[in-house]
Amino acid sequence: MKAIARNILLQHLQSNYVYRTGRPRHLELSYIVDRIAYVLRTGCQWTNLPVERGSWKTIYHYFAQWSKKHVFERAFLVP
Repeated sequence: MKAIARNILLQHLQSNYVYRTGRPRHLELSYIVDRIAYVLRTGCQWTNLPVERGSWKTIYHYFAQWSKKHVFERAFLVP
């Protein structure tokens, strides 16, 4: 993912999707976004995702939640 697109998405996530309940996030948003971008760029299966921290299930969970809430579309929507 290009640096500009990555930064736009991270800013959107940090400003609009702050979770105030539940357990605190143990992975940084930038790491999660980078792993999602890796899967979309390479086309690898989620189960073959190389992760140094967490698991593929954690990364997929965030992807599924954000897709359901249309986060990616809203981040890059031009007003």
